[in-house]
Amino acid sequence: MIVNQFSRIAKNPRPYFSAPKHHKARPGVIRRWQSWTESKPVHLWTGFQLLKVSGSRSRNIRPERQVALAATVQAMLHHLNLVTHQVEACVETLADTCALSTVSKAGNKSITRVSRLINDLLEPAGLVTTERVWDKNLGCWIPKYIEVQPLFFEMLGISMHYVEKEQARRQAYAQKLLVSDSEAGLLSISELKHRAKLHHINQAFKRRKQKLEEKSQKRLASRLKRAESTHGYHEVDNEIAQGILRSLPQDELARLTPAKLKELVNRRKAFLKTIVRDKLS
Repeated sequence: MIVNQFSRIAKNPRPYFSAPKHHKARPGVIRRWQSWTESKPVHLWTGFQLLKVSGSRSRNIRPERQVALAATVQAMLHHLNLVTHQVEACVETLADTCALSTVSKAGNKSITRVSRLINDLLEPAGLVTTERVWDKNLGCWIPKYIEVQPLFFEMLGISMHYVEKEQARRQAYAQKLLVSDSEAGLLSISELKHRAKLHHINQAFKRRKQKLEEKSQKRLASRLKRAESTHGYHEVDNEIAQGILRSLPQDELARLTPAKLKELVNRRKAFLKTIVRDKLS
C-alpha cells in the first residue's frame, strides 16, 4: 500500500491575529474597523464568485483558507496607513502575527499560506494591488508592497465615504503640520490635533521672538545713526562684534581673523542702516 507522505491539512487550522506587544495602540478608527469586521464571514463576499466566472477559481474557498483570510484581513487593518492605504508590513510579518508561518523539520520557514492568499485570491479579486519579488528559497512570488483598494473596504462593509472622509481629515492635518502622509496615517486624530496645537504655540512664540528681534535691530540702528554723528561709533561696532561672536559656532570662531570680523561688522552695519532708511521713508 502506498502511503501519501504529503498532507493537505493545514498545520494551524485555526489561525488568529495577535498584535505585537511592542506596537502602540492603533488609531481609534482602525480599532473600530477591526471590531466591526472580526465576526464577519468575509469569505462570503460576492466578489469572490466572479473569480469562478473568470476561470481564476473553480471551487469555493476551503474552510482552512476562510479562517486564514479572516486573520490576514485583521492583520492588514492593523498595519493599514489611513492616508496612503498601504499595508505597512511585509508578508512575513502578516504571517507571523496570524500564526500562519510554519517551520519545517529542516528549519526552513514557510509563509506561503499568506503569500498565496494574496497572490491567488485577494489580488485577482481586485481587493489589493502589489509589487512582487521572486523568492528563490520559497519558489514563489512574494509581495513586497501591498496597497488595499476600494473593494477591500466594500468586502468589509465599510463605506468608502467614511474612508475618504477619514483620509481627507488626516491629509488636511498633515499639510498643516508639514507631516508626511506616511506619518500622518499612523497617527490618531487626537495626536494630530495635539501636534497642531503645539505647532500653533511654536509659531506664536516664533512670531513673538521675531518681533522682539526686529525691535532690537531698530534700536541698535538708531543708536548707530546717533553714534556716527557724535563719532562714538566704536562702541556700536564693539556691540555688533560681540553679537556676531556669540552667534558663530566654535569651528568658525577658530578660523576668524580680525579682518574677517571687521568685514562681518561692516556688513551688519550696512544692514542696520537700511533699517534706518526704511523707518524714515
